[in-house]
Amino acid sequence: MAKKRRKAEISEDQVKTFFHIIKNSDKLTRERDCLIFRLIYRYGLKPGEVAGNVRQHSRVPGIAITDLVHERNAVIVHKGAIAEFKVYRLSVEPEDMKRLLQYKGERTEGKLFDIDADSVNYFFHQYAKRANFPRDASPEILRTFYKPPEIERRYYRYLGEIESDIVEASLDMANHYVVSFCIENTVRRLILRTLEDKYDKDWWKTKVPSDIQQYAEERQREERETTRDIRSDEPLNYTTFGHLKVIIDVNWTDFEDKIRSRGSIDKALSGLGEFRNIIAHSGTLSKDDKEKFDMAVRDWRRVQSPN
Repeated sequence: MAKKRRKAEISEDQVKTFFHIIKNSDKLTRERDCLIFRLIYRYGLKPGEVAGNVRQHSRVPGIAITDLVHERNAVIVHKGAIAEFKVYRLSVEPEDMKRLLQYKGERTEGKLFDIDADSVNYFFHQYAKRANFPRDASPEILRTFYKPPEIERRYYRYLGEIESDIVEASLDMANHYVVSFCIENTVRRLILRTLEDKYDKDWWKTKVPSDIQQYAEERQREERETTRDIRSDEPLNYTTFGHLKVIIDVNWTDFEDKIRSRGSIDKALSGLGEFRNIIAHSGTLSKDDKEKFDMAVRDWRRVQSPN
């Protein structure tokens, strides 16, 4: 029986050498080549998805200039022929988007890269030989270093069944959810520590408006009627973001040594609350709204000081 052939393997150091060779090459195509192989290495794209493939059985157009979505730091990637509409939006790092746009220059149409997958393979071997890659290595070897986001690894079967624009929109909003989650729970912790330190365990009954108490306690009772794990014994964790702003406001004298002013915290939390509902209810933010959300986050950070 013939011995099974081992797959070619390379190290991270060899990859660094590979890109160093491209960067210091005297080829006029070095920036193009670096971008192509970076998309393969860093984002797991296939050579044909980047540069196109003219072979009949795997015909794909490659990245077009119009596939660069600057405002979302994304690239439209074609997984099949244009007529098949097999596309998805790939989020890229801002620095990579900047380089792609610089490479595009003033061009407004046509392919982004002026070669196809076969030519990518040709240039790969030129650089790979100098980087001491195995002789049988192909551009695909760079894809072995790509690690998709953890959520894609865990739910890849299910996400593969969902329309790609929905998946990409969710990944685009993931970071905003993390920030919103952290701020909301930071506000809760600020309230809990401040009022509990001053009023001990009675703070909930003595310092929180009765309508907010009733709302939170009703949510707790509803949860006890389910089969889910009880997420908290602390009623504050069942309040809304709007409730948090009210609790701070009605107990302002307890917070004035921690917050710049009553008006500043009201404005900061109101600004965050406007976006919190969109983010928490699976909405998406436009480029302008993302910038406004970033400003709201900075406002929140600034007001957390009595000076």
